[in-house]
Amino acid sequence: MPSLLELLTPVLLRVDAEGGLEGADAPSRAWLAGHEPSDRSLARLCGAAEPAALVAAQGPWRALALPDGAYLVSGSAWQAGDAIAGRLAKTSLQDKQVLLNVMPAAVADEIATRTLQPKAYRESTIMFIDAVQFSRLAARVDPVSCLKQLDFYFSLFDQVTAAFGVEKVKTLGDAYMGVAGVPHRRAAHDRSPAAASDWSSALRPCATDPCRHRAARTTPGSC
Repeated sequence: MPSLLELLTPVLLRVDAEGGLEGADAPSRAWLAGHEPSDRSLARLCGAAEPAALVAAQGPWRALALPDGAYLVSGSAWQAGDAIAGRLAKTSLQDKQVLLNVMPAAVADEIATRTLQPKAYRESTIMFIDAVQFSRLAARVDPVSCLKQLDFYFSLFDQVTAAFGVEKVKTLGDAYMGVAGVPHRRAAHDRSPAAASDWSSALRPCATDPCRHRAARTTPGSC
C-alpha cells in the first residue's frame, strides 16, 4: 500500500503582483492545467485571498515574497483521482503476487478478500525432496552455479508437483517441501506425493550431472 506522501504532488506556484497564477515548474504547470479556469485562483486552490496571508501560515501552503513584488507559493496537493486509483490497483496486484509466491492460491484469495477462516484437516501427506550429499557438491562449485542448479531443479519440482496436485510449501536450502490434502481435501492424498516424488527423484538433465535427489513422505494424523 503506498504511503500518503506518495499520493501527493509537490506544487510550486508563482503569483504575480496582479494575482495571476502560473506553475513555477513543469509538474506544477501540469497540475494547474488540470483545474477548470474558474478554479485557478489562489483562494480556490490554497484557501487564501492574498499570497501575503501565506507568508507566516502554518498550513500546507506557504508563500515567499520575491523582490519583484511577486510571491512563490509552495505546497502539496492530492494527485488526480485516476492516478491514485491506478497506484492503488498496481499495489494491490503486487501484494496479490507476493501472496501467491508464498501461499496457495485459495489461501491468497481468502487473505486478499479478508475472508480467511481457520480450517481443520484430519490428515494430509507431506513430501520432502533433498539433494544427496549437497554439502560436498556445494564445496566443489562456485555459489552462482550452485544456485542456478538448485533453481533448475526447484523449477522442475514446481511443474511436477503441480501436475500431481501437490501444493508446494517452501524450500529450505537444498530441500523442497510439499503437501497433498491441504488446502484442498483429497481422499487419496498419499498417492500424489508418491508419484511426484518418484518423478522428481528421477529428474537429471544429463548422465554427468552430479546432483541426485532423494524423496521422503509421511502421512501424519490430525493437523
